[in-house]
Amino acid sequence: MVAGVAETLRSASVMGRPRMVVTKERLLSRRQIDSVSGCWIWMGTCDSYGYGLLTIKVGGVPNSFGHTARVKVHRLAADLWSVPGEGPHVCHSCDRSPCFNPEHLFRGTQRDNLRDASRKGRLTGGRGTPRPHYALRRLSAEAAEEVRHTYEPRDPHCGMRALARRFGVTPVAILQILREQTYKKETLSFSSKR
Repeated sequence: MVAGVAETLRSASVMGRPRMVVTKERLLSRRQIDSVSGCWIWMGTCDSYGYGLLTIKVGGVPNSFGHTARVKVHRLAADLWSVPGEGPHVCHSCDRSPCFNPEHLFRGTQRDNLRDASRKGRLTGGRGTPRPHYALRRLSAEAAEEVRHTYEPRDPHCGMRALARRFGVTPVAILQILREQTYKKETLSFSSKR
């Protein structure tokens, strides 16, 4: 079996002291639970694909900076909660990148992940063919418009993080709405003509 992220980082030590301490409580303090799906949405930093990232210290002695590493939160959660299965990949049964609920994760191979995606109709064409934007949507068109109208940069109540918490999505999803990478304005306009 492939060594997990947490196991690999825990096994390394400097001067007899563990290099990393990541607890379940640390992860749980940065989650928002989606009441409909049960997803544990990571409310911290996310990569461009929406996967949660956590920067952890992996070197040095106490009270020094040492080295840091960025790890994907769902992989770390799979190790900490001992998600069963075989294979190097940690896959989502809920298909939500920022989710790290261990009940929604399973270990598998790339083939397992692709079979799961195909079974759910998430694969479109061949290599390099992107998924249609509607496959990624979690908000209604009206909610996306509301995001655009209420967003105020650096405002603690109407900034990206606040809106992400309010609508139950990641800050990356809010940014994509604001940049019109998803929910483009022309697709949101409703016409009374038929």
